[in-house]
Amino acid sequence: MPSSRAGSRSPRFRLALLDLFLTVALPLATQVATITGKGRPEVEQARETEGPITPVTGAFTIWGPIFACLLAYGVQRVRSYDELENPPAEALIRASLVGTILWSLNAQFKDFGWQSLALIGASAATATGSVARFACPDESDDLSRRVSYLLAPLAGWLSIATFANLDATQRFTESPGQKVVTPPVILALATVSTVGGVVATKGNLAYTAASAWGVGGIILKHARREPALAATASAGLAVVAATTLIVRRQKEYSNSLLT
Repeated sequence: MPSSRAGSRSPRFRLALLDLFLTVALPLATQVATITGKGRPEVEQARETEGPITPVTGAFTIWGPIFACLLAYGVQRVRSYDELENPPAEALIRASLVGTILWSLNAQFKDFGWQSLALIGASAATATGSVARFACPDESDDLSRRVSYLLAPLAGWLSIATFANLDATQRFTESPGQKVVTPPVILALATVSTVGGVVATKGNLAYTAASAWGVGGIILKHARREPALAATASAGLAVVAATTLIVRRQKEYSNSLLT
């Protein structure tokens, strides 16, 4: 990274600092209720609205690696602001970080209403779009490819979390006579969405692993109590895994034709 004062004043460097700030702000934002003693922590809110599409509690430990990957991305952005140049991808992940922060604050100080679903859905879409755009440059662009793997865990996890929020929001806002999307249908929608993410990110293994972690949490939750729902989730996981394998094989084949 250039050390000149001119470099430190450049718009790209300032945007890189903003990105680093957002990667630090996200984990802090999840603890605002605990720190201030106001509102309610996300965990308490989640317990009240927990439904069949919510993974087992232990699955949420994935946020630790996600935060670490995001911080690594923020540091990389500052160090390589003049090398890592992909404004559309940078803008998308910036939007995703802002959306995820707002989703967390909304969960702590308001509720899991439809605005919450809109926030997490938009955050998932923009994170996936960013991973896809960072994966698009030449195969020789190792820096962009590494960055796509740092952002993919957030995208993959949010892709599943969006549908868990759909299930929770339905029950939170339920009124007599209201039509709801059943858990098996929600799982099918989650599978279709995740398959689309796998294709868009060119079979990014970190994206698949994070989404599989979420689905695996759903399977563990229902393995004994609701085996039919666990079987539906397992089928969806198999489809996502198979799609990842096919996309990666096609990618390898295409690359072999160019060499």
